[in-house]
Amino acid sequence: MNAYLQETRLCDYSHPIIQEMLHRAIDGCEGEVEIARGIYYCVRDGIKYAVGGSGLETKASRTVRIGYGDCGTKTNVHIALLRAAGIPARMRASRADASVIKDFLPIAMYRLFARSGKEDFHFWPECYIAERWIACDALVDNKAYEGGLRKGLFTQDKLSSFEWDGEHDLVPLAPWCTEDLGHKPSWDDWCVVYKKTLMPTPRIVDKLVELCIAPSLRRISDDVREFASQRA
Repeated sequence: MNAYLQETRLCDYSHPIIQEMLHRAIDGCEGEVEIARGIYYCVRDGIKYAVGGSGLETKASRTVRIGYGDCGTKTNVHIALLRAAGIPARMRASRADASVIKDFLPIAMYRLFARSGKEDFHFWPECYIAERWIACDALVDNKAYEGGLRKGLFTQDKLSSFEWDGEHDLVPLAPWCTEDLGHKPSWDDWCVVYKKTLMPTPRIVDKLVELCIAPSLRRISDDVREFASQRA
């Protein structure tokens, strides 16, 4: 179990910004379930969803500073907070139908990705509570979810709400998941696998994507989010 409590290069939970976020998340919480739920909602709405929101090999502390993340980087923050609170956490992955992120990408980029014939990966956290592992995917913030529903990007019957009771598995993107890839302790481990199978690019290319493309991806996400405040 020690592997699921360790701090890593990317899961840098001793960083002051992670500790500050943890204190906000669990203020007034008692017991493991309340603490885990407090962390869940802090991650869900405290970090906005955006494809490639904070780059690939990004530390949890940097993702928090940027304020945007995708399934991998948001899960990394989630795991960092859980471990900082003393709750074991790990990262699970599945191959996923890339159509689920179509409307969060520029159309030209999505078409290029789709023509490659590759599926994307989806990552989510699992925490160890009451002597069992429980999935708790906090990927899409509430505003993005409401905006997506209103804009017609998905329907509620297929993509259930991102509400978690702390007792049952929550993987809202399960309808798009095609092959379970198991779990690994950290984002550090999955980054190695991800780059070998889907994006074998030099680190300098990753950096260029982070600096030049990620901001436009965040704007697309914000456009979806704006629909949440529009009248029906």
